[in-house]
Amino acid sequence: MDNAKSFSYAALVCGILSVIFSFFSLVPPFPVIGLVLGILGTVLGTKGRSLSEENMKGAATAGLVLGIIGIVFNAFGSLCMICSLAGSAALGTALTSMY
Repeated sequence: MDNAKSFSYAALVCGILSVIFSFFSLVPPFPVIGLVLGILGTVLGTKGRSLSEENMKGAATAGLVLGIIGIVFNAFGSLCMICSLAGSAALGTALTSMY
């Protein structure tokens, strides 16, 4: 029971932090940190749900859901960051070759 509680609360904290880091996904280290926290939240939430009793799965489920949301948001943010960096590099190359 005590292990299940620890896994559940750790999943909840990782999931919340993952979603928070997704708001800063255009700053380079944050999407990677958010993805790692989202994966940890998902894994810990699954482990917490499997160890918990039937009526004690709330925090583990919330951590699992927030971890999945964090993974999706951070992956989308990472994709946007990569596209904007590639577009900036292409624009810089085009501008220098124009003059």
